[in-house]
Amino acid sequence: MVATDPSQQQIDAAQVHPHVEYRCEPAEKSSLGDASVDLAVAAQAAHWFDWPRYVAEVQRVTRPGALVALVSYGILDVEGDAGPVIARYYRQDVGPYWPPGREHVENGYRDLAWPWPAVEAPRIEMKAQWTRAEMIGYVATWSATVKLVDTVGPAPFEKLRTDLARVWPDEQERRTVTWPLALRFARR
Repeated sequence: MVATDPSQQQIDAAQVHPHVEYRCEPAEKSSLGDASVDLAVAAQAAHWFDWPRYVAEVQRVTRPGALVALVSYGILDVEGDAGPVIARYYRQDVGPYWPPGREHVENGYRDLAWPWPAVEAPRIEMKAQWTRAEMIGYVATWSATVKLVDTVGPAPFEKLRTDLARVWPDEQERRTVTWPLALRFARR
């Protein structure tokens, strides 16, 4: 099932696979046929859904025995002294500016209950090697950073830049950034 904003959806022709059908429509009301899906996955999106309507739609479109999955990446960790700087910014500076639903991401979607039996998921994480500029670029994309800057101005974000430069002075140095992946599986 695809759950994205149609106005922002673009599929690169190089990424199109001939055996995949691409659709852009609400997760809670798709044009998929009844019992037509063997795998339903929502990746980094379930916290935006009308959960009861989404579950009903998954029930409708999946076949008995289908696997249903939620995937979300958690709060990042950055190696070295930059980790606490990012953590403080996340909790204190932009914390109040996260939209409702963020708590689902923070708790690994544990409170979004499937009505079907759970399937054990492996513990995995995502890792990247980033420069300070890449980290700042990523943090600038957070919806909470955008709202913070729109509401109070750029000073808190600029303070983050300064604080990171102090503990991560080499602009070319790459540090390990880790996100725990939350995987919630169930068997329909």
